[in-house]
Amino acid sequence: MKRSFGFALIVTTAWAAKSSASAPTVHQQELSRVRAIVGSKPGCRTLARKEASALLGARAPMAFESASACVHAAGRAVSVRVTLECGGDTCTAEGWLFTEVRATVAIPVDTDYDVSPDAKFLYFTRPTATKSLGEYKVDVARRDLATSVEVGLATCASPAVSPSGAWVLCRSRTDGVVKVPSGGGAPTVVVKGTGVAADWTPYARVFPNPVVFLTSDSLEVWTGSKRRVVPWKE
Repeated sequence: MKRSFGFALIVTTAWAAKSSASAPTVHQQELSRVRAIVGSKPGCRTLARKEASALLGARAPMAFESASACVHAAGRAVSVRVTLECGGDTCTAEGWLFTEVRATVAIPVDTDYDVSPDAKFLYFTRPTATKSLGEYKVDVARRDLATSVEVGLATCASPAVSPSGAWVLCRSRTDGVVKVPSGGGAPTVVVKGTGVAADWTPYARVFPNPVVFLTSDSLEVWTGSKRRVVPWKE
């Protein structure tokens, strides 16, 4: 009887340890709850008011004009944007990112951003006001979602992370495309620009659109009003 009891105790303890090790974290549970509302299909969609309120809970504003959600990194991250009100040529909005790394992170809503494939880093356009009135320094920054530490990568805008996560492609002031190692390094030209430097002003949000990876070896880029499909190699 003692031997049988001891065997059962060992099996039960091992099962409990295995169950504990495989139990989802609080962040994973929250992301699963969000995906149950938004879905796991890549891309963005408009949220109904009831969906936005259920998704954001206590964070949901009392009144807002519209809401949308985007699925990133093969479902490892979901961003939510709520437009509070619009007037003139600007809108007031708030945004959050749900990931397995952190349950909720406030994100920029007035600039383009992208998430690394492992959902550990956020890349975004970072305008910084200078001492000269109306002038801004613009770069692409990388934020570690676990620590919130930000590092500037390159003087460019509108980041898009490559499928492997090794590169960040962003737009130059001359409407071209450069690539930067996702961990930092010197930029390399992918698509030459027009040669005319643009005046980037965050107020009017005059930044070129990010590139779009059509497949693992091709990407779409708009230069001015012209669409181009460019070969890509990691």
